[in-house]
Amino acid sequence: KFSAFRVNPAKIWRACQDFNQRNGHRIRLQVGHFHYEKQPLRLGDLSGNQFEIVLRDVRPVDIDDLDRQKEPPSSLESQSFDRINELLDRDVCEQALMNVKSNGFINYYGMQRFGSHRIDSHKLGIRILHKEFKKLVEEILVEKATDMIPYPNSNRHEISFNEAIRLWRQTRDASEAYRKLNYKYTIEGSLLRGLSKVDPNDYHGALCVEFVNMDCMLLKVI
Repeated sequence: KFSAFRVNPAKIWRACQDFNQRNGHRIRLQVGHFHYEKQPLRLGDLSGNQFEIVLRDVRPVDIDDLDRQKEPPSSLESQSFDRINELLDRDVCEQALMNVKSNGFINYYGMQRFGSHRIDSHKLGIRILHKEFKKLVEEILVEKATDMIPYPNSNRHEISFNEAIRLWRQTRDASEAYRKLNYKYTIEGSLLRGLSKVDPNDYHGALCVEFVNMDCMLLKVI
């Protein structure tokens, strides 16, 4: 789900159709359910997710201690232990659930949300906290293990993804690298576009131009 400011839905639909034709069967995009709203979507607008969690074998009494006893308990004693475990389990679980209901819990962001593509997202977030913006940019603009070649019907001046990254790293000419990059709608493409709009050494400015919400997302991984 996304929002676009003053964009005709037909333009978005045509862009997706064009992308699908150029990309073949590797990745297919589908859009629909267009409607107009007075306010755009913003970071944090998601109301939340709902999950069903099943806890199994939650026992405060160590069963191994019972197994190590020399004499096994009688049938009546076994029933007593089972009843105690049942009551303790219920009491502990209810107390824990009430604590979650009253106080909530820490929302740990992990790799299942942000992935681990070449460099872990939380390490990029640390770069932001340390204000190491040059290192952050250089760690994002790296070659892929598998190069992304231009589309068959792309412009003749466009080059592959890795060639564009190498061009920037060798010349620091972000404008030329972005102009020749075929895959412009990527994080790397957005960053090259941001670098082309500011002073060559203004890495922080490039991030601010193109990544208004990305820095917040990376910081949440910390």
